[in-house]
Amino acid sequence: MCPEKKPAPQGSDMSPAGGPQYRSGSSIPNQDEKRNTKIRLLEYLKAKGIEPNHNGFIRCLWHRDETPSCKVNDDYAHCFSCGESGDIFKVAAALIGVPLDKEHFREIAADVEKTLGLPEWKPPKQRGKSYIKLSKSAVYRSELLKEFAIALDAEDMERAYNRACLLFALFMLPEGEPEQKKAKPTLEEQMASYAGYERGANE
Repeated sequence: MCPEKKPAPQGSDMSPAGGPQYRSGSSIPNQDEKRNTKIRLLEYLKAKGIEPNHNGFIRCLWHRDETPSCKVNDDYAHCFSCGESGDIFKVAAALIGVPLDKEHFREIAADVEKTLGLPEWKPPKQRGKSYIKLSKSAVYRSELLKEFAIALDAEDMERAYNRACLLFALFMLPEGEPEQKKAKPTLEEQMASYAGYERGANE
């Protein structure tokens, strides 16, 4: 017996003739959108060996599907048979067989990034050093992120929201001019300063 059919989620174009619409109004993503992992679902599925048919349907990942009934586009999947739907992370969770929750999200995100060929980011190293000196804003951002995570774990949503607002405000600010280190005085300047001190002491 087939599951009861449910309508597609409101606001999403899941008709067979439809396709993903981008902010620019074009069917081709711009450079910023290419960086957005959440709108690369079709690319992810094809890398996994799952090709939608000519109408953009695949066999549902959430129930036993004899006939393709799950419509997919670049940012969303919706099954017209069981009514289940989700983004790239929910699809990835179904494919690797784990629940979509906080405990498994790291594994899910790692699978998505690896499948899409996103390189693992490693902080650059300075020559002869195993670390880089962080700016004041970077140190503060790190502190805010840590406080944000702690607040979420403690379910203190007011604190988490406050930290998120500060992070967003910090992100939107322009870069400041780096502090100029004072140049070390030359030997002549040191001798002149010492001579002036000696005269003042003898007067």
